[in-house]
Amino acid sequence: KRYGDRIAGFWFDAGNYGKRDKIVAAVRRHNPTAAIAYNRGVKIPLQNNNPSYEDFTFGHMVPEDLGANPPDGCYNYGMVLSAESSVHGYVYSKVMPSTDLSIKPIAKNPYVRPGFQIRYTEDSHPSLAHVFLPAQLLWNSGAIVWNIRQAAEWVHRVTKSGGAFTWSVRRSGCAGCIGNSQSIIDPPVMKFLNQVIELLPKLIMYRFNATNCACQSAYGATGNRSWGCDYVEPEEECRNDKDWKLRHAGITHNCDWICKSSASSLGSRCSHVGTEGKKAVQACPYCCRRTCPGYARRIALLGI
Repeated sequence: KRYGDRIAGFWFDAGNYGKRDKIVAAVRRHNPTAAIAYNRGVKIPLQNNNPSYEDFTFGHMVPEDLGANPPDGCYNYGMVLSAESSVHGYVYSKVMPSTDLSIKPIAKNPYVRPGFQIRYTEDSHPSLAHVFLPAQLLWNSGAIVWNIRQAAEWVHRVTKSGGAFTWSVRRSGCAGCIGNSQSIIDPPVMKFLNQVIELLPKLIMYRFNATNCACQSAYGATGNRSWGCDYVEPEEECRNDKDWKLRHAGITHNCDWICKSSASSLGSRCSHVGTEGKKAVQACPYCCRRTCPGYARRIALLGI
């Protein structure tokens, strides 16, 4: 009511909560033309997870696999393929393959299987194919991870297909950023965005596909889910224990979970104790031990 039609669209996070029908009705009542997306449902392939309630896909990358799959990783390439398989930029609720390729770790890259194809069945509820990825390692902080060429190619391929692409950017005032104003995009990220925009009209042929994403598998993950990312095996004393397990809040985790947190927060999970009494700081040295590369990476990201 306060902003009327001055806001063109809404992207609702945590879409599993709240009553969608009432939320959408409230938006439509004051702004009938507003575009709406809900962060709820299958991530890959892109599809209309909320018929009657969404106008564009939430396009959210795979957060639980951030360690093995950085934003520019081939894991997220399926969203680009979804846009290219869309019907004039729109996707629908019925799609093949019907498996959510983002829910569980998949060791083998499905996009390179012979005959792999994403297909949509049209209905009366189209949703614009929209991709939403961070420009940096984490959603709001961390180092810029993209190869400029790959970033421009992915944007070009999605938008050329009629879809939309949104960058999540770090702002001034974040850890390691320049300045202290949260209302200003961090200058290095702004430079990155301008470089991507400048390259868009020059793209004739594409170089990056499902097998050669210009990315680096981070946090000492095993590499079997990197899908085209470079993976450098750490020295033996810094290798994580692949068999170590931790039960937390009823869920079983491993060192990937420990290292993901370690790279984004000083209050890391390295103090946790595993199911057999072994501490995370011993089981997950890559990110918990000061002399290992993952720890140094964490310090650099946090700007300490």
